[in-house]
Amino acid sequence: MRKLYIPKIFQCSVTSLPYPNDSFDAVITDPPYYDNVPYSYLSDFFYVWLKRTLGDLYPELFATPLTPKAEEIVAYTHQGGYATGKKAFEEKIEKAFKEIHRVLKPEGIAVIVFAHKSTEAWETIIDALLKAGLYLTASWPLDTEMKSRLRAKASAALASSIYMVCRKRISNETAYFHELKPLIEERIKEKLEQFWN
Repeated sequence: MRKLYIPKIFQCSVTSLPYPNDSFDAVITDPPYYDNVPYSYLSDFFYVWLKRTLGDLYPELFATPLTPKAEEIVAYTHQGGYATGKKAFEEKIEKAFKEIHRVLKPEGIAVIVFAHKSTEAWETIIDALLKAGLYLTASWPLDTEMKSRLRAKASAALASSIYMVCRKRISNETAYFHELKPLIEERIKEKLEQFWN
């Protein structure tokens, strides 16, 4: 007889996970896309109706008049302007990735989905991964959006998301660029051939 596993669902901030170190074989997340989507404001539309219908059953989930916004990880803000929002995003996404690193087993993988048109957003994500001790081992672009959606018509809206597979950095090895350059060139040639094929 097969053992039945019943999943447990928790509501918590990814910047402070209620799990011990080295708990998970895999962590899969789709963090906010920098300044692309005002998630909490969009959620407010559904939140007020869910609160009216389910608020009595789950009062702890509907304790506020609108969705909580203080812990939201986005690069815009309703207080302080763009520079303040950008700084808050950088700090919180790094803290979130550090928590993912903490709860991930040494041989585990983290899959992070991200999409953005600006190099500024990508630089922030890659920098946060590195500071958190996660390194990229593979990535795949996947078409995740319908080309016929209203937002995509007559605009340069993104159609793909990048799925990044990361692992914990468990050693602090160093090397000089001239030692790595031939290996990098060989790997790039191999990947280009794979891409063109």
